[in-house]
Amino acid sequence: MDDVGKAFTYMFEDEDWITKIVVGVVFILLSFALVGIPFVLGYVVETIQNVLAGRPKPLPAWTNVGEKFAKGLVLAVALLIWTIPSLIISSLGTLAQGVGDGRSGLLVAVGLLFTCFTFIYSIGLGFMMPAIFIKFAEKPEFASAFKINDFVSMITNNVGNYVVVFLLAIVAQVIAAFGFIALCVGVLFTIFWSYLVIAHLYGQLGRSMGVQPPSPA
Repeated sequence: MDDVGKAFTYMFEDEDWITKIVVGVVFILLSFALVGIPFVLGYVVETIQNVLAGRPKPLPAWTNVGEKFAKGLVLAVALLIWTIPSLIISSLGTLAQGVGDGRSGLLVAVGLLFTCFTFIYSIGLGFMMPAIFIKFAEKPEFASAFKINDFVSMITNNVGNYVVVFLLAIVAQVIAAFGFIALCVGVLFTIFWSYLVIAHLYGQLGRSMGVQPPSPA
């Protein structure tokens, strides 16, 4: 990988970084009403693609928002599908504990087992996120988010770099949480900043694996 430290600062090297980040913050705000999520995801995907292409200033312009929305919507649906098993098992676990509370120790135990499985599944899904995003950036199609064999190969063949990127992505998210210190505006900025950091990390990881961005139409 080229320079993981650069992922935390590259966005400020862009001459239009203020405008680009302010627009991103607006879409983060709209994400609370779900409207902005596809735009943000599409922007992240394009950032990954720019890093894969080796562009020195990979921060995309907020043009072709329709294309960003389309990419992001497909990825958002795919990610939602990935979370369905966790949601179902978590609901069953809550139901079992609720029914068995004070009546059946077995049901309570089953509920706790389901809760543990949900936790493990969530950790595993989080660990797969770099592979999912990189594969989708390589080929922005719905099926790309479910190429499990490719994900496993990507992880096992690049364990060291993959783990580093996974852990640094967590660090970026922890730093983003400190935005609460600066109230709402601060946290919106740091959340979007963390997404840009993660996008660059994913792009560097993909490039180290020889992943290529899609050819321009």
